[in-house]
Amino acid sequence: MLRGSTRTVSFVSEPEEDETIGHDKASEDSVKEAIVRWIIYIITYALIIIGTGAIWVGLVLNDSLTHISADKIGYGSHVITHIFILCGVATIVVGYAGGCWFNAHQGLMLKVHFCLIITTILLYILVIVIVVFASTARRADDYLNECWEEYTNKNRTVDMMELQIRFFCCGINGIKDYTEGDYVLRMSCYFKFNMRAQPFQQTCSHAIKDYFHQKRNDCIIFNSVVIVLLIIYLILCKLLHKWRVIYV
Repeated sequence: MLRGSTRTVSFVSEPEEDETIGHDKASEDSVKEAIVRWIIYIITYALIIIGTGAIWVGLVLNDSLTHISADKIGYGSHVITHIFILCGVATIVVGYAGGCWFNAHQGLMLKVHFCLIITTILLYILVIVIVVFASTARRADDYLNECWEEYTNKNRTVDMMELQIRFFCCGINGIKDYTEGDYVLRMSCYFKFNMRAQPFQQTCSHAIKDYFHQKRNDCIIFNSVVIVLLIIYLILCKLLHKWRVIYV
């Protein structure tokens, strides 16, 4: 009699390591892609803010130079302010275009040549701010002295009167410039041309220096923001390159 033997076959389930690793990898890539998108959007808005700030600084400089004759300060300063404004517009356009192209091509803003363009624009803005304010502040005092000399020697009052009205001041060193020199105290030395009121006590020399000092401080603040954004921008580009999350 043959005995039948029973064989027990057991099925051991293999660990799904490959599937788990693949799922984790996909999740990690998804997170990185989301981070990249947010970083690109932040950079885009930062560039638009920088461009807007550049236009604002250019308009401030142009307004400052408008009240000080171009032939005294130098026509080149006005040209530089216009270039400054165009530079701001270009920064906005490049930033906005980069954000739009990112949606279509997934990574235009990560390319090296694009980083170089933005870096060049930002550094150019910094140089322009320094050059324009250095030359303008230096020429402002010279122009004030020339205006007073024309007033005293040639009886040409237009420029001096415009300065006094613009900066709410009186004389280079105050009212004493008129009284000691036996000159007529001009109506432009009075608030709203009311000679019953007290004349302006502030000297034009001090007023102009304060004015450009304030504008210089505004530009320093703007410069600081630009530098910080530039550093952040370069760090982010370095991180993105390190992650090697570049979509072309």
